[in-house]
Amino acid sequence: MGIRFGRWPWPAQVGAVGAVCLAGLLFFELSWDGPQREMLAARRRALEEKGLELERTRRAAQRLPALEADIGRLEARLARLRARLPARRDASALLRRLETAATGSGLTMRAFLPRPVVERSWYTEWPIRLELVGTYERLGAFFDRIGRFDRIINLQDIAVRALETPGPNETIAADCTALTFVMHDTEPSGVPLDGRDEGQER
Repeated sequence: MGIRFGRWPWPAQVGAVGAVCLAGLLFFELSWDGPQREMLAARRRALEEKGLELERTRRAAQRLPALEADIGRLEARLARLRARLPARRDASALLRRLETAATGSGLTMRAFLPRPVVERSWYTEWPIRLELVGTYERLGAFFDRIGRFDRIINLQDIAVRALETPGPNETIAADCTALTFVMHDTEPSGVPLDGRDEGQER
């Protein structure tokens, strides 16, 4: 015995049609529309993220010239600092510079004695014992010349004594330690670090 839809009262017919439509809409929502909306939302989020990434890239590209200029300035500063903190030791070159400074100041350098180095985290302290003869005024001029060197040289442990037999241009003898520094992390292999075979005594 079949169910004849046309014989139902019209409220029942409307209710049945509404139920069928509601079931259809629910099926459509669950099976197609919902997943499609989720997929579209995910794509929209991905598009927004790409847009943000593109904006960051554009800003970085706009900053590139300024960054390149900063790099150039830093490289120039590094070159100046390397002149003050060399990457290797050269006793003969340093001796020539100190002797030139002493001679230009009117002093006589009697001794140039490198001492054992002291290792630090990224540099090496290199002390050199000096003995100079001259006058107080000329010793002050020598200190002033050393202070104007590009390379860092600190004069310490200064001891000055009067000569027993002074001359016209030689009234004192001064002993001091010239402390300079070396970037030992780039020290070439085979270069001694104890200073013993670089010593020169005059």
